[in-house]
Amino acid sequence: MVSRQNIVVAVMLILVIGVLGAFTLFQPVDDVIPEGPYTIIRPPSDVTCMVPIGDTLWVGGKLGVVGIKLQGCQSVAFPYDVKLSYVRHMIAEGEALLVGHDNGYTVFNGSTYRTYTSADGLVDGRVNYILKLSSGELWLGTTQGAYHRPGDQWLRIAEEDGLLNNQVNVMLEDGDGGIWFGSDVAPKGGISMLKDGEWTYFTTENGLPHNDINFLYMDHDGSLWAATGLLDIGGAVHFVKQDGSWAISEVFTVDDGLPEGKVRSVYRDPFGILWISSENNGMARLEDGNVRVLTEALGLSHSEVKVLWTDSAGNLWLGTRNGVTVLSLEDQNDLSLR
Repeated sequence: MVSRQNIVVAVMLILVIGVLGAFTLFQPVDDVIPEGPYTIIRPPSDVTCMVPIGDTLWVGGKLGVVGIKLQGCQSVAFPYDVKLSYVRHMIAEGEALLVGHDNGYTVFNGSTYRTYTSADGLVDGRVNYILKLSSGELWLGTTQGAYHRPGDQWLRIAEEDGLLNNQVNVMLEDGDGGIWFGSDVAPKGGISMLKDGEWTYFTTENGLPHNDINFLYMDHDGSLWAATGLLDIGGAVHFVKQDGSWAISEVFTVDDGLPEGKVRSVYRDPFGILWISSENNGMARLEDGNVRVLTEALGLSHSEVKVLWTDSAGNLWLGTRNGVTVLSLEDQNDLSLR
């Protein structure tokens, strides 16, 4: 006969097991990181941009700016006690770091920093992108148009001046001095290109798969790529010069083997391999007509890769929504052989 004391013990044991099971069930996913084939660095999180200066890779994103030593991958504290709200884009200017973030545009010159605001004639709020033209002129893509500084003052270009939309998400200068502005506000988004005072537009009406422009990239041969899309629709668009004008030459989508959905970034590495990433379903590697898709399940720190960069040793650095993934030359060769 089972005693009352034994029944109480059994019930308490069942309750303890249930509580422990529930605790395990509701642990954050990031606390359970499976071993993978690649080097993964966290923090940072939600990486949007990466800029090498000397022996350090400065990484911008949700946490502001953090540094990673290129040798050994040790983290480096940012040398300024300044809290930047979600870094959107960065570029290097010598040893200085130019940073666009949710609260404006900040320049760190190695010893001091300065944030430009409406008091300086610049927009209050988010700066999405920073472009330094071949002439040296600086442009900023913002939520209220594009700002540039040909002299001592900031000047603004907006919809009334010819932009398709004031939400300038990305920018690029082509080899002929044309400036490309990409907006990510559909249905009015698309690409506005300014050259010698004349505008050219690309939208879904003349070939884009979607009017959200998430990334612009110049290929090794001077042709251009646009990463487009939102949610489950997207494509990578290739632009070439034909008879003196830019035209769409090809569009890659899920039908060509890309991961389904919004295309997040495009990058060609020094070895000629084309990489095209999606927002939620991984990154495609395109070589000689073959497509291979990498995902978080296959070793990435996250299936959304926002920015890519190759160091002098040939290592491929991937800035993702959840950390940085590094593929060594051996890792990349293994992918080529599979």
